[in-house]
Amino acid sequence: MMKLKTCILSLLLLKLTLGFGQDFHFSQFSETPLLLNPAMTGAFDGILRGHMYFRNQWAKVINPYETFGASCDARLYDKKHKNGFMALGISFMKDKTGKSEMATTQALVSVAYHQRVQKYSFLSAGLQGGFTQKTISYKGLAWDNQYDPAIQGFDPDLPTGENILLDGFSYTDVAGGILYHFDSYEISNPAFNYVNLKTGISFYHFVKNDKSFTQLYNNPMYPKLVVHGKSILGIYRSSFSIIPALMCEFQGPNREIVIGTGLKKSFVQKSRYRSVSNETALTVGYFVRTRDAFVPYVSLDFAGFTLGISYDANFSDLKKATKKLGGFEINIRYIGPPS
Repeated sequence: MMKLKTCILSLLLLKLTLGFGQDFHFSQFSETPLLLNPAMTGAFDGILRGHMYFRNQWAKVINPYETFGASCDARLYDKKHKNGFMALGISFMKDKTGKSEMATTQALVSVAYHQRVQKYSFLSAGLQGGFTQKTISYKGLAWDNQYDPAIQGFDPDLPTGENILLDGFSYTDVAGGILYHFDSYEISNPAFNYVNLKTGISFYHFVKNDKSFTQLYNNPMYPKLVVHGKSILGIYRSSFSIIPALMCEFQGPNREIVIGTGLKKSFVQKSRYRSVSNETALTVGYFVRTRDAFVPYVSLDFAGFTLGISYDANFSDLKKATKKLGGFEINIRYIGPPS
C-alpha cells in the first residue's frame, strides 16, 4: 500500500511539473536575494556578497527533489555620485526533481541602482535577465494509464496515453523590482538601537513563454508578483534583536505566503567601527508557509560568514504520504569587506 501511495504521489508531482509550475522557492527566502527581487542586488553592508544554497525535499518518500545554486553581487562605487551607487550580480540555479530527473538550469544577470533619499534610506530599482533550460527523462516512469488493478501495480508494457513528449526546451526571461532600504547604525553602548528594514515589490516573467514538455497544448508561464519585507529591530539596552520577515508570491492560480520571526543574540555587535557583516551572532526562529509547512531555523554569523539551516515540517494534505517530513535547507553567505 505504501508503494502505491508513493507511486501516486510521484505521478501527481510529475503532472504538476510537466508544464512550468511555480518558480524556485526557498524557505529561507531572504538568503536568496537575487531570486527574491532584482533590486536586492547590492543591498547589503559591504562591497562583495556571495551565497551558496541547497535544498533537499521529500527524501523519505520518493526520489528527493534537490535544488542548489550560487550567486554573487557587488557594489560599483563612483566618486562623482556620492548619493547613489550601482550594483551588478550573477546567479546560477539547478533544480532536479524526482524519478523523472526533470531538471531546471537557470543563469541570470542582474543590475540595480540605489539612490540615497535620506541619511539612512535608499530607494532602489533593479532589472534581471537570463536563460532557463528544462529537461526530463521518461525512462523508468510509470503513468496512471499503466496501472493494472488485476496485478495491483503498474505494467510498463501498457500504453502511457501520453503523446508527443519533448525531452527538453529553453527560454529567456526578464524581471524587475523596486526596494526601500533603511539602515541605522547609531549604537552607543550599552544601548543597542540598530534598525534595518528592507521591503520591496518585484515582478517576474515579462517575456511571455508558453512552452511545455508536451506539444499537444501550451502551458503558459504566468507572470509572478512578489511582495516581501524583513526587518532587524534591536532591543534597547540589550544585545538582542527581533527579526520579523514576510514574503507573498502570486503566480497565476498559485500563491505562496511565508511569514516568520527570529531572535538574534549578538556577541560582538555592529557599531560605527564594526560593520554588521563582521559581527558574531546566533539567531533562532521559525517560518510558517501557509497551508503547507512549519519551518524552524537557526543561523550563525561569524567573521563575515553566515551559516543557516532550516527544516520544513509538512502539515499540508500531503502529510499522510510524507509523514510530515518536508525539506532540509542549508545556505552559506559571505559579505565583505565593510563598505
